[in-house]
Order: sequence, then C-alpha cells, then structure tokens
Amino acid sequence: MKHTIQLPVATLKTALPGFAKVISTKSYLPALASVRVVRHPDGTVTLHGTDLDSFVRYQVADADSGPPAELL
Repeated sequence: MKHTIQLPVATLKTALPGFAKVISTKSYLPALASVRVVRHPDGTVTLHGTDLDSFVRYQVADADSGPPAELL
C-alpha cells in the first residue's frame, strides 16, 4: 500500500533544525536516524524523532488531509 503525506516546505524548514539536534546520522540502529511521520484520522500530521535519551515531537496542523498513514 502506497501512502503520500504532503507537508508545506515552510513547516519543514521550521521543524527539521530541531530534529537535527536530537537525531544522529551515526546511529547503530537505522530507526534512530529517521523521522517518524504519522497522519492521524483528524488530518493532523505529527513528526517524531529520538536518540533514546531525548525525544522531539512536532505537530503540523496545516498538512494535506487523507487516510491515516505512518512511515519513517
């Protein structure tokens, strides 16, 4: 099943610098070097990142609506 989640570029420019402070590119576990993107049934999109010691979450209210989806 193929899912597409479209986010405004301005939103990503705001969110990604904060994720860069937590997510390491030199992780032994590939999931720790990724951002988890979840679209909820109400249309909001949440971005999650972690290094197992710190957690960061960013909620996007103005994302495209669509079916619920989850991806890394």
